[in-house]
Amino acid sequence: MIEPYHHTGRAVFAPLNPKHESFADFLDKYDLELDRIKLELGKVSNEIVGIEIPEGLKKFTHDLISYLSKKLGTKLVISGDSCFGACDIKYYQFETLNIHKIIHFGNVAIGNRQLPKGFKIIFVPLYLKIDVTPAIIEAISYLKSRKIKKVGLISSIQYIKNVPKIRNALTMEGIEVYTAKGTDRLAFDAQILGCNPSAASRIKAKVQKFIMIEGGGFHALPVALSTKKDVWCFDPLSGKTFIYEYKRLLKLHLNKLTALKKSLLKGKRVGFIVSNKLGQSRKEILTNLQDEFIKKGYSTGVIVVDFLNINSINCMDFDILVSTICPRVALDERAQYSRPILSTVEALEFIKKPDSFDKKFTFDQIL
Repeated sequence: MIEPYHHTGRAVFAPLNPKHESFADFLDKYDLELDRIKLELGKVSNEIVGIEIPEGLKKFTHDLISYLSKKLGTKLVISGDSCFGACDIKYYQFETLNIHKIIHFGNVAIGNRQLPKGFKIIFVPLYLKIDVTPAIIEAISYLKSRKIKKVGLISSIQYIKNVPKIRNALTMEGIEVYTAKGTDRLAFDAQILGCNPSAASRIKAKVQKFIMIEGGGFHALPVALSTKKDVWCFDPLSGKTFIYEYKRLLKLHLNKLTALKKSLLKGKRVGFIVSNKLGQSRKEILTNLQDEFIKKGYSTGVIVVDFLNINSINCMDFDILVSTICPRVALDERAQYSRPILSTVEALEFIKKPDSFDKKFTFDQIL
């Protein structure tokens, strides 16, 4: 089965199986690591603690607050804003309420980004307590039917603890399995982020295809585009499999760039979007790109955002937009903008080779 390209790049979290949409099922399937949270929080008498949760859990907001308040023995305040990952900790939001301890659900810490001093952030990745045997059986069947002998094994954070089991099972079947630790932004061997597929890139020369365990396919897409390899993806919660075919995805994205070409060549006013999120700020890239466009005679401006409001951006009178924030903005949301929007890599290629920039595609990454 080929997964249709439909990702929005917005806050994502593996959805619960439609047959089990209840808070009790959530508690049964995900590891909240309450003992570790209590230990890291320390004494919290008369102290309020902040929590951040991904969009997929907000339907359980009241139940989750009530449950955690009782278990942790403290009052809680939840951020009502969207949370896009460990790159998007709303410490400044909680600081207005004098809250300096925050529990962040759904991710692990980004290794090469530090928060301001004075805050304690407890990351709870919500590991899934689920049997991955069906994924192993499906993977073995898929690989053997296509006589694939060398694969790269990768995972989103919720399934990362299952990587050794899957690797051992595939190895027992005579399949060579490769994994790698990505850049310092990543915490685990074989871990993939939607903005950073470096764990896959480091082993791409050794493998024929990639096997990925995750929910929804959001993380598999950058692997295919950055490694130029197909990715077979299994979602243990839904039991569905998807194949992300590199050649198909490449053609799709090159066609999108070609469709923008005429407008890009006419444009003279360029707006550079920069984020105040510590995990998405790329000021050096912003400065270098802006200088390149100015040298070519473009008039430029910088737009700083926290939450990226597409409607507000569309009201602005720039001819071209360049996103220096999350790489998935330009990749996944291009159609929602009223003028061309480019990633940092696409913008650099365009300014250097405006007539042929749409002939190749390179995935933008935050390393």
